[in-house]
Order: sequence, then C-alpha cells, then structure tokens
Amino acid sequence: MKRKFKYLLSCGCSWMQGYGVEGKLKHRLSNIISDKYELENINISEGGASNEFTLRKITEWLSNNRDKAKETFILIGLTEPTRYEYWLESQKQYSKGHPGSVPHITWEEHRKFAEFHLLNVGMDMPQLWKTYQIIIQLKSISKYFGSEILIFESLGGFNKQMLKFNKELDNSVDNWFRQTSFSDMDIDFIFDKNYYGETSWEDALGGQYNQHEKDDFNVKYYNHENNDGHPNKLGNEFWSKKIIEHMEKKF
Repeated sequence: MKRKFKYLLSCGCSWMQGYGVEGKLKHRLSNIISDKYELENINISEGGASNEFTLRKITEWLSNNRDKAKETFILIGLTEPTRYEYWLESQKQYSKGHPGSVPHITWEEHRKFAEFHLLNVGMDMPQLWKTYQIIIQLKSISKYFGSEILIFESLGGFNKQMLKFNKELDNSVDNWFRQTSFSDMDIDFIFDKNYYGETSWEDALGGQYNQHEKDDFNVKYYNHENNDGHPNKLGNEFWSKKIIEHMEKKF
C-alpha cells in the first residue's frame, strides 16, 4: 500500500472474530493482514453480530479514538442482511437478536420481538436497503475521520441479492415495489476501491458449509471437525491472500 498506517481496525460477525481457528488467533484474517503490514491489530468483531452492530461499533471507535483515526485502516466483513440488533430497555443495552447475548432475557421475550420484527420490518428487500445504507454510512464516517476502509462480504450474499432484486423489477406491476428499486440510484457508488464485491468470502470457499458437508466440496477450508461452518486456518489464509492482493492494487 502507498499510504502508511499504524492500526488495522476490523469488525464483523464470527467469521471476522475468528471462530474457526479455535483460539489460535494468529491464523485469523485480521491477524494475518496486520502482521503483513506490521499494524496494531484491533478486532472488535462479535459472534452473531449484524451489519447494524458493525456500523455502531465502528462509529463509536472512531469517535473515541480521533487521534488514531487518520492512521487507521478499517476492514469490514459484511454479514447476512437479515441480521439485526435492538435496544433492550430493561437491560439498558443492545441485543443481537438472540437471548444468549443479554443476561436474563428469555426465549419467549425474544420470540415476541422477532415476530414483531418480521411482521413490521420485513426480512428481504428492506434489509437489502438497510445494508446498502450501512455501506454508504461506513464509507462516509471513515472519510469524515480521515481513515481508509475496505468493505467485503463475509457471508450473506448482499451483492447477488441486490442484482437479483433489480432483475425482478422488470416483471413487477407493483408501483411501490418499483419505486424502491436499487436501479433508480447510482449503485456504482459502492463498487469502487472501498468495496471488494467480486465475491463473498463464503462463496470463495465454495458456498455454505452446511449445504455441502457430505459432497465433493472444499471442506478443507472449514472447521469441519467441530461442524460449525466457520473458516479454519486454511480458509482464513485463502481469503487473506485475496484481500491483500486487492489492497496492494487499490490502496
């Protein structure tokens, strides 16, 4: 890279946190990249996190570390667009959408919120819009603080889903549906050097592990011993090479 940095700030879900390397974090994506460029590795990812979580945590970190922001390279692994977080007033903290993340919340309490979310928020097209907006916000906040940022998809297929949504518009007679089209906007905005949209990390490894674990599939890249569907050491090394190649060309 042409520009000099001191910090690598990474955020995302369990894939970015390094679940599949079984505690050997030196094999984690962010550690491999930070070691390559001799950067201080700051990984604020959490298992089960949503893209909303990522936007919130990156904004908090930059706001609280203004003195480091201009020397920080931000690496974002987008997760499934349908994930969400919400403020749990009774606990005065955020929940990732499952009770295990917040003490004393029951499955019944979470079920009620999940039903409300599905009915009133929606889990398909509205979530693609939400993800689109989050990408723009992440790029804007990093520019505001003087950081550099690279966004890619860990899993979830936002890019493919968005393109599929646009194709479906040609057959739609629903005026409201057509008015919400991505094609009405300059979607090229997100496909610049700040967005690695060639493929997702998951697709690069062969697809969803739980759909292929019994057939001829790149299981060597997954932590298949624990059957948890997260990239292992080889999976992290494979994707880190792709990201480093992109960083060398674009930054």
